[in-house]
Amino acid sequence: MTVSRPHKTWWTAAEIAEASLPDMPGTRQNIEAMAKRCQWRDHPDHARKRQGRGGGWEYSWELFPTRARRALLKQSTPVVEPEQKVDLHAYYEALPDHIKKKAQERKRVLDLVQAFERDGHPRDEAVQHVAAEAGVSARTIWNWFKLVSEAAEQSEWLYHLAPRHRAGGCKKVKAKCSKAFFDLLKADYLRVDGGSFSASYLRVVEWCKANGAAFLTERTARRRMNEEVPRVTQVFAREGEAGLMRCFPPQLRDRTGMVAMEGVNADCHKMDVFVIWPGDDKPSRAQIVAFQDLYSNKILSWRVDRAPNKVSVVEALGDMIEHYGIPKHCLFDNGREFANKWLTGGAPSWFQGGCEPRSVFSALRA
Repeated sequence: MTVSRPHKTWWTAAEIAEASLPDMPGTRQNIEAMAKRCQWRDHPDHARKRQGRGGGWEYSWELFPTRARRALLKQSTPVVEPEQKVDLHAYYEALPDHIKKKAQERKRVLDLVQAFERDGHPRDEAVQHVAAEAGVSARTIWNWFKLVSEAAEQSEWLYHLAPRHRAGGCKKVKAKCSKAFFDLLKADYLRVDGGSFSASYLRVVEWCKANGAAFLTERTARRRMNEEVPRVTQVFAREGEAGLMRCFPPQLRDRTGMVAMEGVNADCHKMDVFVIWPGDDKPSRAQIVAFQDLYSNKILSWRVDRAPNKVSVVEALGDMIEHYGIPKHCLFDNGREFANKWLTGGAPSWFQGGCEPRSVFSALRA
């Protein structure tokens, strides 16, 4: 079996900067800032403290952006590993349907992460976004990627993602506790002023001891909380909408699905240039009204005047239509020069009653 891996899998910040990888900074300080921003150290399987003199941190190549990982793979040579004795596809087909469904759902989540990566998002950001959508923790998705790291090709992912409890081994006994313990812990911790988990745990344990209720150790209780209450739910309960917004990446504007003249926008801008108009003694700043294509950012037409007014807006609009045609959509600024009667035919929020002649856009629709 042939597996593609880079020659070096663990990197320090200085080594990453020296390698000059695509989409990654070229200095150690900026690499450390990127690691902090992307929370690389929160992944125990992909970040570790460096052993030896000097200390510091080492990061797995799997945390790097997609283009950087591709560059490392191009520099590496395929590693030939012995063929597996197990027929992976036959093993998977022999599994019960409910086990197959779990494996298929896990693969669907990993496919979504890879789709975000192909769009240019870093893997850490993609994992956080998909975890919020799928209702699982980011740590769980990272564990699934660790399972499929041994697969030679993506067709073997289902075998590696299938739960292995059916294959044998001792069944782990889940620690038991009273229902009141966990209900009180969630009520105390999942609130805006809940404080730290340890503080909430100690308060609930004190109540359990006084009432003879069974409780879990703090580490087990924390793990149980993360298993039963999704991270997004925890953040929303403790930090409100502001915290919830930080769980999702910012929305990016994409124009690849548009075409020229599908939409235009217009605005008025006061220039940072002083001019002396004919008949004036003192200089003043000119103002420009411009129409711009949303797809290409091309300035289609413009008019320069002393102040924004209906004449300059209508003339600029006419120039655009004469040279480029009628756009499908048109977005205006909220200035009064765009809400004039000539253009709107009497907008009720600005002017009462109608006007003559008809508005420009009424004539275009006709």
